Amino acid sequence: AAGAVVVRSVPGARASTGELLDAVRATGRDHVLLLPNDPDTVMTAEAAAGAVSEHAGVRVHVVPSQSPVQALAALALLDERLAQDADEAVAVLREAVRATRRGSVTRAVRDSDTPAGPCRAGDALGLVDGQVVVAHPDRLQAAREVLASLVSGDVELLTIVVGAEGDRGSLRPLLAELADRGHGPEVHWVDGGQPGYPWLFGAE
Repeated sequence: AAGAVVVRSVPGARASTGELLDAVRATGRDHVLLLPNDPDTVMTAEAAAGAVSEHAGVRVHVVPSQSPVQALAALALLDERLAQDADEAVAVLREAVRATRRGSVTRAVRDSDTPAGPCRAGDALGLVDGQVVVAHPDRLQAAREVLASLVSGDVELLTIVVGAEGDRGSLRPLLAELADRGHGPEVHWVDGGQPGYPWLFGAE
């Protein structure tokens, strides 16, 4: 809806350099911004940017988003004026990515030790800025701790991307708890349908 070209990339089937190159070329534009939306895809995006810039005369910039919520924050700022000034667009979008903290809830696939303590396969894992902050059998408790870590008095907007295994209703009591403590940001819901992550959170 924001005008981006989407390249499917999920854990276990992440986008390749070739797929990103094909997407860049398919735009037919002289300037292209790449938002990888995943830490493991940033280097792939940089390789694609270097390759296409060298051989096709296209300027490609990587905006190093590490989560879809950071890309959503960045794309929300990309207006017609910025679309005419690639250098300014890169600066504005990179700042939006830096200013957006990211969180998520997923499920452990095996028994392991985490920075938040040991977990068993099937436990919920809560991550903030890429680090495990909670491992708990109850995914709502994991979501509660992620939200408590992400949302403070200076957070104005909370974006929640609901995955295939998530829902909105079970989070509403947790959001009410935050509001009761004086941390009640505007909430923007997105139905993402992503596998493996019931909820992705972006705090701006």
